[in-house]
Amino acid sequence: MKKNALVILICVFVNNYFNAQIGGLLSKINTKPGKEENVRYNASILINYTYYYETLIKSDLSDTEVALKKEKVASLLSSDSAKQIYDYVEKNLKKYTENKSVAENYMSTFSKFNTTFESEVITKINEKLRTPYSEVYEVTEREFFWFKNTFIAINSVRKAYTGTNNLDDLLKSVEIKKNEYTAALIKTKTIGCADQLNYYKQIRLSDISNETDCKKGKDKFASDVTDNGVYIYYTGELALHLCKIYIDGKDAGTLAKDDIAASNNGNPKPENGWYKIQLLPGLNEYNSRSVARLGVFIKNYGLHKNSEIVIKYSDNSNQFIYNISKYQNTISEYHNQINNTQLKSIKLTDTKYKNAVLENEAIEAYNKFKTTNPQYDEGEVKKVSVAGNNWTVYKTKSGELDYQQTDAYFVLKGKDGKCYEDFRKIRKVYNSSTKMYGILKVVGAPDKKEISCDLVK
Repeated sequence: MKKNALVILICVFVNNYFNAQIGGLLSKINTKPGKEENVRYNASILINYTYYYETLIKSDLSDTEVALKKEKVASLLSSDSAKQIYDYVEKNLKKYTENKSVAENYMSTFSKFNTTFESEVITKINEKLRTPYSEVYEVTEREFFWFKNTFIAINSVRKAYTGTNNLDDLLKSVEIKKNEYTAALIKTKTIGCADQLNYYKQIRLSDISNETDCKKGKDKFASDVTDNGVYIYYTGELALHLCKIYIDGKDAGTLAKDDIAASNNGNPKPENGWYKIQLLPGLNEYNSRSVARLGVFIKNYGLHKNSEIVIKYSDNSNQFIYNISKYQNTISEYHNQINNTQLKSIKLTDTKYKNAVLENEAIEAYNKFKTTNPQYDEGEVKKVSVAGNNWTVYKTKSGELDYQQTDAYFVLKGKDGKCYEDFRKIRKVYNSSTKMYGILKVVGAPDKKEISCDLVK
């Protein structure tokens, strides 16, 4: 173990220092034979490059750690420098006294690389490719990782391999077989949700809204979404605020964590490993965030029927045509119809607590608050629902009474003509001198949701 760690350390150090200078060193060595320049190739560069080639021919295609090492050494390997070093060592082998075995090992590894890779790795790959899948042959999750690592193994040797096999054709065959096995794994739900999704792509779009397990249906990127809207499924590996949306090439903002809860009845947890988000609403399926997003897309970004929508995260991108072909009227009327239907489904918060005196105090406090803070003037208060008589009492660090607080839901006629329910906190501060709580105050920034104006009476 210590030996391996030392070799890896040498590899990293030597590569960083020498690869940039190898061309110059070789020219000096070739013009000054018999000097000490060849010492630079003894235990450092030779061990370095031997390790590269020996790693690339490792045949354990089920070991993910080995696969990652292959990717690492492939990024460090310079095949031109490796060939120049080989030619030099071959001509100057007698100069390698104490390090002769190291030099011979490098020459052997380099010269046998193609044939060893073909016999140890490609032979195993071809054997697997010839194995047909059937219901009798049990496909396990291990097969999925085997093919992932096989793909890495072939890609990693591309710049070093000069053998007789066509690696591009081999990769195509591997991909076909991988798809065959992965489909079998998904069918039996053997493969995990996260790897299913990595197989499809990190973000999926679908009009199939009633999917409840890992086995997702066929992607329908441009199918009609008039009724069900547009959904995104993902594993939770993405930071949603970095997931960008583009409407006909225009940056239209990002997704947010709140989209998960809004699309899953308030539940922010994944269902069987999948997170589901409704990007845009349909006539039959909608939530307040997706309806609001549709309105913003229409007003600010010119969304129309057949707009091109792109969802992009890092280098991964999916696009589809926004198809609401079943709806005969304009997209604005489509939004209005969904919005009105959605608003009718919203009910006022029912506190089951009636106290006319407290309600009047809360409305008076709200009006004073918005007068003092005009930026929070959301509109005219029509009524209020107080959360109840379960006031929460807060104390100072020294244990003295500080204030008591509870929730309140204010029903407003907004300045824009729409109606809202605005959630705030109401508070009474304790006066240590009078030993009584003071007048009621409204605190907190607005947290409002649109409601039907039919509820404001």
